[in-house]
Amino acid sequence: MGRIPLKEATVLPAGLKYDRRWLLLDENGTFMTQRHYPEMATINFAWKENGFEVSYKNLGPTLIPFERPDSPVSVSQVWDDKVDARKMGENINEWFSEVFNKKCQLVRIEENAVRKSLKGKPDKISSYADITPFLIIGENSLNDLNEKLTTPIPMSRFRSNFIFSGGEAFCEDDWTKFKIGQIHFKRYKKCGRCKVTTIDQDTGIKMGDEPLATLSKYRKEDRNLNFGLRAFLGDEQREESIKLGDEVVVLS
Repeated sequence: MGRIPLKEATVLPAGLKYDRRWLLLDENGTFMTQRHYPEMATINFAWKENGFEVSYKNLGPTLIPFERPDSPVSVSQVWDDKVDARKMGENINEWFSEVFNKKCQLVRIEENAVRKSLKGKPDKISSYADITPFLIIGENSLNDLNEKLTTPIPMSRFRSNFIFSGGEAFCEDDWTKFKIGQIHFKRYKKCGRCKVTTIDQDTGIKMGDEPLATLSKYRKEDRNLNFGLRAFLGDEQREESIKLGDEVVVLS
């Protein structure tokens, strides 16, 4: 859904604290994404002391509490991964059902849930991210892409956790280990992009075939159109905070 720019966040093995911990399901229990519901981008989130306040157009806001619901544990599914989750309150489900004019249900991932990455690697994550909990992109990578586009696009199209300045375009492609501030990360692989990148994140409108059409001309490897680097938290990394302005250091 909508994004929240942060100046500071707690970093956990499953990703930034509270990031991608909730999943919206349709009436068949299938997870909903912008791939089929681009208007999800315009559901706005505001950070409150006890939860996220969500709003959509003229519909009055509702609160998604940070506190774990006391509903029974059930099973949710992202791609081929089945993950323990708990259902949120019926008032929240009714709010999302009104937004989409169909029955919806919001679930929260169980705190101790274990999920393997989509490729069956040994790294385990406990969030609803597509594959890895972290994605990092350099501003100069976007600058390089925009030089090739008729109409430049903002970084928000790529929904990255971390954005850094400096370095050559696509230098992040070759990183194996790096740290941001005192927090260590390890690469998984370059990020193959999907059609969500064609959706204006402010309007929820699909804007044609870009940037995928241009990426296919110079960033295609096998069947992937790569842009950004997927990463996991480094081994034996303690819980730490990351702040806007922290230095990025490439270790290998």
